[in-house]
Amino acid sequence: MTRTLFLHVGPAKTGTSAIQAFFKSRQFSNIHYPVTGQWPDGSHHKLIFAARGLRKYGVIGIPDWDSLKVQLFDEIAATDKDILISSEICQPDFMEVIRELMTRFDLKLSVIMVYRNAVERASSVYNQDVKDPVIGLALKPDDFLKQNANKLRLRPVYERWCKAAGNSQVCVLSYAGTKPLIERFCALINVNQSAGDTNKVFNRSMGGHALIAMLIANMLLPAEVQRRTFFDAMRALPDFRIWSGSAYPFSHSAVETLKAELKDDFEWAKTVIDSVDASAYAWRERFILSDINSAKIIELLKQQGLYAENQSMVQALVSEFSSKG
Repeated sequence: MTRTLFLHVGPAKTGTSAIQAFFKSRQFSNIHYPVTGQWPDGSHHKLIFAARGLRKYGVIGIPDWDSLKVQLFDEIAATDKDILISSEICQPDFMEVIRELMTRFDLKLSVIMVYRNAVERASSVYNQDVKDPVIGLALKPDDFLKQNANKLRLRPVYERWCKAAGNSQVCVLSYAGTKPLIERFCALINVNQSAGDTNKVFNRSMGGHALIAMLIANMLLPAEVQRRTFFDAMRALPDFRIWSGSAYPFSHSAVETLKAELKDDFEWAKTVIDSVDASAYAWRERFILSDINSAKIIELLKQQGLYAENQSMVQALVSEFSSKG
């Protein structure tokens, strides 16, 4: 019987961390989730980076592709189960590797994408890019939205995968649904899961006050190691509580512009999935910094020696997010 290679390609901020952590931590009777090439979070980023010739990402080293390829092939040869590879950074250029796997092990391919509406996904992408010390995003939220609208389109991503996959199946799963995403993902690949396994939260977004503090740090600190040090200092403060509070960062006008620009992408989504995330058309209030959290941000910046010489910029940015946008 022909086995299936399930290739989960994200994209980013569509529940990938939860899916990867779920499969990393369990064994299944019919699915093998390769250990080879796993990132610390359980994704297969090392496979993707290595195939591109990259040897390091931030502080994480990446083995050379030749050695990883041998390990991956040996691991797949040692099992008779279907295979699941998951990485949100995976692009169609990885299909050269996939085709070699399909040929060598007589595998059929099923590519899996998750659709999350751009309005919600943009908030998570922005938070992640500010939080990530390697990226160190220093754009204010509305500027990010204006500059990245086209990058939030999922139809072109889907079409590229359809072209790359040829006659193989490309499935699109809705991020939102009446059942948890992992439960629906497991149903798609015929995996049984235990009750309560599918509701855990991974890779949380920072609260608005932590987001603004880290944004200021990114604006002022040019080196990754400096940004890591700042984030660690912020996380170490017991009363800062970086994971609490609302984190939605965009103004009403910026969101309305995005929705108008991506109307065709929303309409396309209705044609490829049974249910579309209704919040694609919902409005969320941008977070507002309280006086207490504004003071915490300034105190943290003072502790890190970033306030005195940048007082005007800091005060302006904090004030901007202390009132409705």
